Amino acid sequence: MEKARVFSAFLMMVFAGFAAGCGGSDGGKVANKQVSVTDPAGDVDAGSKADLTSATIEQAGDNLTITVKLAPGDFDPLLSDVDIVMDMDMNPATGDSTDAGLIGGEYIIEMGSACLGSKANVLQYNSATTHWDSVGSYDVTFLSEGMQVTVPVSLLNGYSGKFAFWFESAREIGQCSYTGRIDSMPDMGTTPAVFQ
Repeated sequence: MEKARVFSAFLMMVFAGFAAGCGGSDGGKVANKQVSVTDPAGDVDAGSKADLTSATIEQAGDNLTITVKLAPGDFDPLLSDVDIVMDMDMNPATGDSTDAGLIGGEYIIEMGSACLGSKANVLQYNSATTHWDSVGSYDVTFLSEGMQVTVPVSLLNGYSGKFAFWFESAREIGQCSYTGRIDSMPDMGTTPAVFQ
């Protein structure tokens, strides 16, 4: 009888541990979180057709979904190019330091334009060569005024659930040839946004 009681108690502990490990709405994955940024419409030349207005970054489980929108009438999937610069360690002195040393990008996700088509290109900064290396390509969903892409966080070395970022826009003016940066969000010279 004593052995039976001990074995029964052991089974109950095992089941309780299994239930705790499998419980929860996220199945043990990182809790969902979302950060949004906005930029006033009309802060760049109206003829530029590259006016960024809003973006959202959302983590759901092991994926990041990035959505970016332009001012009404500005978005053209064959001409609009938008990049997100990601500073994974939030250290402007590492990665590709831009904007007067306010952000040091380890990754860029670029999307839009005829050159990239329906794919987003993920680039990682190589400090040894000071070049950007392509590390992945993911499907883009075109929206009425912008674009959306989902990438796995496992692709991003150094991802801790927190990083600094900014968006920048341009237009394709020839075969895989672009204008310089037309708009940025947050604006150049200001503190980068933070996903956390």
